[in-house]
Amino acid sequence: ALEFYLKSLEIRLDTLGEDDVAVAHTYSNIATVYGAKHDYARAKEFYTKTVTIEKRQLGECHLDLSRSYENIGHVCFRQGDHEKAMEYYEESLRIRLQLFGERHVDVADLYGNIGNVCRADGDYDKALGYYIKSLSIRLSKLNENHPSVAGSYNTIGLVTKGKGDNEKALEYYTKSLTIRLDTLGENHPDVATSYNNIGYVYRAK
Repeated sequence: ALEFYLKSLEIRLDTLGEDDVAVAHTYSNIATVYGAKHDYARAKEFYTKTVTIEKRQLGECHLDLSRSYENIGHVCFRQGDHEKAMEYYEESLRIRLQLFGERHVDVADLYGNIGNVCRADGDYDKALGYYIKSLSIRLSKLNENHPSVAGSYNTIGLVTKGKGDNEKALEYYTKSLTIRLDTLGENHPDVATSYNNIGYVYRAK
């Protein structure tokens, strides 16, 4: 994949110049590959190139730029730089709130990401607030049996387990499992994750 993206980049740089949005998209694709290879420094480097072009060509309030900020946030989070991850997620959120308002699934995704950072930092109360915001939007915009709703239930289960409330955690894990079984089938990895999480709760009792 990297070999062909680099070929694409070479042609686009030669024919379109360094400041074209198509070049930015290619940089983003290359960054995604580096991320998949766990080369987070290189991934961040190419996502940053993407952002530089998008800001110049698309302005400060464009969905593509929001997604690029979110991608850099993911990379920073995987690098363990939670402070930087939060900065990029908040920049991404700022744009999406301007574009879509509060009640949009893309906004719900950002609330979930910010909640993940808070949970990783041990701030369970703040994480729970963001996860509940995310769940509320998803329930209002998606089918109640949507996998994203199951994801919200699962993360709320994680944070309530972290707070030591095993009964609440079990309640949310079970809701997540029910949806995942119904929508993904019995042999999906997310179903296995739900079983595993429920097992942790029972082991702690």
